[in-house]
Amino acid sequence: MTFTRITSVTFLICCQAVAAQTIEQSGCDFIEKFNEQNETSFVENFVFMSHNRELCDDGTNCWEAISKRTLPVSITLGQNLPSDPNLIEISVLNLGTLQVWLSEISNLEVELVSRNSQPKFGSGFIRVEIFDEENQDAILRQKTLQAKDYLENFLERDELKCIGFNGDWENGGFEYSEVWIKSDQSYEKISECLTEEVYNAFGVRSDPIGLASLYSDPRWLPEQSGTPNYTLLPIRDVWIMRLLYDELIENGDNHSVSTQKAERILARDCNNLE
Repeated sequence: MTFTRITSVTFLICCQAVAAQTIEQSGCDFIEKFNEQNETSFVENFVFMSHNRELCDDGTNCWEAISKRTLPVSITLGQNLPSDPNLIEISVLNLGTLQVWLSEISNLEVELVSRNSQPKFGSGFIRVEIFDEENQDAILRQKTLQAKDYLENFLERDELKCIGFNGDWENGGFEYSEVWIKSDQSYEKISECLTEEVYNAFGVRSDPIGLASLYSDPRWLPEQSGTPNYTLLPIRDVWIMRLLYDELIENGDNHSVSTQKAERILARDCNNLE
């Protein structure tokens, strides 16, 4: 199985493409439905998911400014693969599916690259590490001190099954992230983990308000997902990310500013929304 073949296949299995410039009528209809069926609005969820730092232990300092990707993105599996070949195949299929989706939604160039590829200045990079008992020590030895401390904490906490680690994007020339997934769970959960954490690495920081993951609310789950082989994004989160990557939303915006801008975007694109 190669990345090239997976990429060509995923264009057929993904849902409808999402427009890059505006929110289409299908998105406006969905947002109207979402607002009718939820206690919190679509804009409130957008602001929370884009600003709230996940797993934040400091309740007074969990909100951060908008930080979305601006550079072409390369995604790869780590050099030390898990021993289960089925897990490797499932991971590649999910990454191929995500490549198409994320490129459509963000309007950025997104490519899958070989495991030997290294991040370069002036680019974005996401490395996916999947841990089992055989490769865990080898992966740990490769990490920088900051990432190693964070990773060891993740591995020691049994309740955490997947998480993302973002490097410093402040200089604008290097947007690096890692996704860490434990293999001691079902293929379906691993697929969900991979999809969710790579999605988070594009700047949607946390889960919807009151939910433990993107997949906790069955109302918005995609019917097209090929469980357990690949997992598509819930339609809610496609439009959340589409809103984030509207050119009106800018890096550095605080939650008050992004709330006002999100409302302006919906007023611009959606006649059916009050």
